[in-house]
Amino acid sequence: MANKLQVQIQETVEELEHRLERSATAVNKEKLLVLYWLTTKKIQKRAELATMLKRDSSTIYRWLRAYKQGAITELLSIKKAPGKTPHIPPEVREKLIKKLQEPEGETSYGKLQLWLERQSSKRG
Repeated sequence: MANKLQVQIQETVEELEHRLERSATAVNKEKLLVLYWLTTKKIQKRAELATMLKRDSSTIYRWLRAYKQGAITELLSIKKAPGKTPHIPPEVREKLIKKLQEPEGETSYGKLQLWLERQSSKRG
């Protein structure tokens, strides 16, 4: 049958119910619902899961792939984007924070830029 899911859920219905009750985020609750519905055989097709959760079926696919790769820990792990690398090196940043906290510290943006350039050139 097309779109039928072949996922072996390791958790029991009781364990999934317990986790659902204590779920910290809405997204994790949705992910747990997917496992719960598959375990109880309430829903067995990805398209039906997507419709019930109002999610794209590719999202359901990604969730189930994560579950297959690393079980429930991988499915419920929260990913954080690495973010942009700061332009100011950490040691210069620390000096800047101290400078700004001084009572007679620089208040002019232009002077602070020049000070930062001098500090950066001292490093390299």
